[in-house]
Amino acid sequence: GRATAKQVDPIAYQNYLRGLELWGTRQDPKNRSGAIEAFQLATSQDPNFADGWAAYGVSMSHSANTDSGMNLELHKATTIQALETAIKLDTENARALAGLGVYFINQEIDIERAKSYLTRALKLAPNSAEVRYAWIGPSIFTGDLSEVRQRFNQAIALDPLNQTVQRVYAEALGAMGDYDGVSVLIENCDSCTKSDKALLAASHYMSARRSGSDDQVRATAAKYNTLLSEYRSFVEASFGNAYVERHLILSSPAFVERLLTGSSIPEQELNALRSIPDESAYFDLPLVLAQIGETDLALNLLGQAYTSDLFDLNWITQPMGRDVWPDTVRRDPRFHAFWQNLGMPELATILREKGKTAGLPLPLKKAD
Repeated sequence: GRATAKQVDPIAYQNYLRGLELWGTRQDPKNRSGAIEAFQLATSQDPNFADGWAAYGVSMSHSANTDSGMNLELHKATTIQALETAIKLDTENARALAGLGVYFINQEIDIERAKSYLTRALKLAPNSAEVRYAWIGPSIFTGDLSEVRQRFNQAIALDPLNQTVQRVYAEALGAMGDYDGVSVLIENCDSCTKSDKALLAASHYMSARRSGSDDQVRATAAKYNTLLSEYRSFVEASFGNAYVERHLILSSPAFVERLLTGSSIPEQELNALRSIPDESAYFDLPLVLAQIGETDLALNLLGQAYTSDLFDLNWITQPMGRDVWPDTVRRDPRFHAFWQNLGMPELATILREKGKTAGLPLPLKKAD
């Protein structure tokens, strides 16, 4: 049966409730790490607490190893162990099943396996916002815009105040080139935090690059640049200094003109981009750098992208509009190596079936 406060060690239960509260506001990285810690504590205080293990595994599956403070291998092993322990203790724990669905998108790519866990979770808990949210992963990786919208709307309807779901929705719409969709989210963002406003502006700029006019690219880049400068301390608190430095350049007039017209970028800005620390290489950075001719840097960072944040791979595996991989990159052995990583050949097959081939490798260059 379901765990109640009576059956669970009371101190473990307190830590579990504290973890849930922190997890609800996880767009603040300190709260995300705090939630993981609180859930871990609950499981050590009561090793038979199924929901404690499920919450621990779910929080880990949605997070990077930098959030748990573990190395990547340990983070993955711990996540799987927590979720499997939950299911051993409670075979119908929908939350743990959904967590395994998330794991096989975010931590290891096995889309069919993810879907089989998520299907079971949805049968057990059709009205769970958490299960609905977990289903978004496979849709973003392989789905079309209408499917992604539908899944997000289901999750948001069940948990309308969840800021994290709203933020990820904006990022997904940006990556899928839905300029009008992001515009609506911005209009409805009165109560957003400053950090969220900057992220919405980032998504708007991305959607403009992917589907808008040149004027829209220029306008959204300028707006993003302004907000980043204005809200700098808030964005840095969530994403760090390197993130802000990089995005100020990526939204600068010189960079935008380079993207749109091929004009040159000041050497100083190029050097600043080249010196970005590897661990802040997630999102669309490899793709953007490849477009301005920084091929070696782009391909090095592509290797990092596979290990650091699988959840955002759709930003680079489904390029659109002006965000394109040059053919020279798609013929490069390093690009081919990226597509040989675990789970990637299967993803390529699904994308091919859907006609989404713009991010897939082309035949290797013939040796001269």
